[in-house]
Amino acid sequence: MSKQVALLLGKRLKILRKRQHLTQEELATRAKINVKHLQRLEGKTPCRANIESLQSLADAFEMPLWKLVKFEE
Repeated sequence: MSKQVALLLGKRLKILRKRQHLTQEELATRAKINVKHLQRLEGKTPCRANIESLQSLADAFEMPLWKLVKFEE
């Protein structure tokens, strides 16, 4: 995953999370991932996301994985 893609993903996660009025802790709990991992994904220097984390986040947002990683709206 390139740095640019990681930044786009982080922005997308933050937008979706805020649309649902969720804190990072609430989303991490729903997605069954560590809140620190979510913070790193949404941060200014995001870490790489693995497919399992992405699927868990998509499930938490109740959307298919492809829709989670669709960066254009």
